[in-house]
Parts: sequence; structure tokens; C-alpha cells
Amino acid sequence: MASSLRSGCTAARAVAAAASPLRAPLPLLRAASISSPTLLSRACIHSTSAQRFSDAEGQEDRGQQRRKSNWANRRRQDNRGGDRRQQNNQGGGERQRREPAPLIGRYTDSFPVELFRVNGGDRIFLRDYHKQRSLGRNGFDITLGEDQLVHPRPGADYSGRNGLSMRPLNPVLTENVERFNSPSARIFRLPEGTSLEGSGLVLLHEHTDHYSLQTTESVTLEELNQRLTDFCTKVGELLTKEEWLERYASQQ
Repeated sequence: MASSLRSGCTAARAVAAAASPLRAPLPLLRAASISSPTLLSRACIHSTSAQRFSDAEGQEDRGQQRRKSNWANRRRQDNRGGDRRQQNNQGGGERQRREPAPLIGRYTDSFPVELFRVNGGDRIFLRDYHKQRSLGRNGFDITLGEDQLVHPRPGADYSGRNGLSMRPLNPVLTENVERFNSPSARIFRLPEGTSLEGSGLVLLHEHTDHYSLQTTESVTLEELNQRLTDFCTKVGELLTKEEWLERYASQQ
């Protein structure tokens, strides 16, 4: 049908050309005689409108895909930026430090939203920055002080990683779960309203969608790991990767 409409449009243009002072070529005039100018003009308009509608639908679908991809990319870029700021702060002043950004929130009573922790097993083991660097690794969770203790961060600004990373349900979290291929992968789910009272822990909303569960007093790394493990096990729900994907992947 599209071929017939295109032929009709060509014929309509031929009729218009024949009406001008300049005489149209004979083959075009013969093609124009297959139908009336009015019908051909309507067919041409219908064909053009249908094509524009189809193009608009395709552009809308592509736009939605781009917006979803851009959202995830911005989150990853922001999170990588947070890591770089922490590494720059630990670099002995070799790089120029950026101005500190204020925390989005500090919660001492309860969780404001449902949060998830993607973990390599059913126990929490935070990674010290200096030990990771000595092993040639970049990933880390906390930085021990000179006294080999983990100290709280009471300030109003984000000053680098210092605890257990957590995220709410969103495309970035889903991607993290899907890409975590360890057979021991586990995900802790801590519901909205989880009480922090008497836990010795505080929840910081550091930047973008990133939260961190941190100590409120100076402790050893072993003590903090045990405290976090006990807290998440007692008040949270532990899921395997397969269980988590079955329950939550379709919600994204």
C-alpha cells in the first residue's frame, strides 16, 4: 500500500506541474491520468501524516530508553566522583582537594527508606583503605585512624567513605546485583522505619542515592564488622541473588 501511495503522490505533483505555464513531460501526464487530482492529493497527505506519526512514536521510545540510560550513567558518574574525592583526600595533598559537599541527611532514630546492602556472604567485612592499597586494590569502605580505630564522622559535610554502603531500590542497585557474580552473593534488606536506637550506629545519606551505615563511637574494625553483622541479621532480611532478582528485578 505504501508503494501505491508514493505513486499517487508522484502523480499529484505531476498534475500540479501540468497546470503551470511550463508543459510537463508526457510520461508524467499519463501517470497523472490514473486518478483524480483530489484523490491523489488526499492520498499523499494521508501517507505523509502516517509516516510522521510512526516517526514520532519511534522517537518517543528511543527518548525513554535514552532517559533511563542517562539516569543510570549519572548515578555511576556521581558515585565514581565520590570515590575519587576520597582517594584524593588520602593522597597526601598530591592532588588539589575539592570543596566538601554537605550531607543530604543524617538519621539517628530510624531508616527513612527501605535500603539494601549487596554483600559477599552473610557476614559484614569492611575493607580498610591502607590495607587495600598495599594489596594493589582500589576498592575500600573505611579508613583507619593512626590509632588503628574506626572513628565517627560527626561533621555536616561528606568526607569520604566510612562505613557500610547501602542503596534504595533503583536501576543502579539492580545493575549492581546482576553484575555481582560471586556464588556467595547475599543481599541484606532493611525496611523503612528500621530503628537505630541503642545500636551504636548512624545512617548518613552521603550523596545521590548512596547511604552509609556508620559507627557513632571509636571502635576497632573487627568490632564494627561484628556490630554491623549483628544489626543487619537481627533487623533485616537476608536474600540470595536469585531470590532478590525474582522479587525485585521486575519492579525496575
